Amino acid sequence: MADEKFPDDQMLDEDFIRGASIFEPSARERAKRPGPLTRLRAARAARRRRREMVRQWRSPEYRTGPKQVLTGLLVVVVAVGVLVALMWLRPPAGGRSTSDAAPEANANPNSNPYAPPPEAPFRGSPAEKYADNAAGIRLPQARAAAGFTATEVRHRLEMTKGVLGSMHLEREVWGGARPKLLFDLTDPKSPGLLAKMRRAFDRPSEKNNPLHYAVRFDPQRAKVHGPVVKVHGTTTYRAVRAGQLRVHVDYLFVYAVRPAAGGDLARVVVRRTMDVDFYDPERFQVTFGKLVVTSTDSSAAGAECGWDEGWLRPYFGSPASGPQATGAPVDPYDMSRKAVEEEGCAEATRV
Repeated sequence: MADEKFPDDQMLDEDFIRGASIFEPSARERAKRPGPLTRLRAARAARRRRREMVRQWRSPEYRTGPKQVLTGLLVVVVAVGVLVALMWLRPPAGGRSTSDAAPEANANPNSNPYAPPPEAPFRGSPAEKYADNAAGIRLPQARAAAGFTATEVRHRLEMTKGVLGSMHLEREVWGGARPKLLFDLTDPKSPGLLAKMRRAFDRPSEKNNPLHYAVRFDPQRAKVHGPVVKVHGTTTYRAVRAGQLRVHVDYLFVYAVRPAAGGDLARVVVRRTMDVDFYDPERFQVTFGKLVVTSTDSSAAGAECGWDEGWLRPYFGSPASGPQATGAPVDPYDMSRKAVEEEGCAEATRV
């Protein structure tokens, strides 16, 4: 270890040595007023201490120290000031400040606290577990029936799936277009059916409503949110008679929709039942590879009742402008009930 060096000018004179001596005066001596010699020694010692402090302050190696101390003090003062400011501005623990909470609570007085979140519009409903889009239209195993081979039955099941998808899963159709595949595959030798479908899309009415053949949302009022429609249901088939095969579909299509002008989401649950017949052209006057829709019914939960304009009107939480719901409430996800209730416009227990 290196030896410590002391400054050359540090003089250990007699007064310094005597001043450094340690002794304990008596109580009587402490009570006496110091004598002249004692006061002189104290004054000389004080002068020496002042000269030593001045010499240290003027020395470069000593001046660095006080500056660092002052800089450190400034940093501490600034840090404390910032901390105090943050504590002043930070909301109270356990919630937002009153000034911040009030504007948010009144930002949208028509906001629906039960509206589905945009990032997960089917959360909390049975539809959350349904398959997406056409993957939800499941086909049974094909077997020979009504004079059709298993391969022919399979082909007709796929035709039905395609038509069902065009009626419910095409964005252009939601906006008002005709379901092209339905029109293309309908047998032209059934002119009454084709004429009825054309009237429904050209001149919607209570009797000829395009909602019998497609799901449509008025683009001026509502739009489907996101690329996913949740689909769940069954497809079955049976032989009606020799040369006539009937495919029956019963499906739920669950849509997340939003107002065209923006706002909270809502869900619309459409249930579709439909019978599609296929005929053997060797037995009947039909066109090969075509189909005939013999019946179709639908109901919609989450939409207003009583409109014959050919559009679904989703219910976004504001008062309905159409007829009020009547009859016993129904669960639109319960597929054990009838697809279309006899009571007409029923209230849904959930959407």
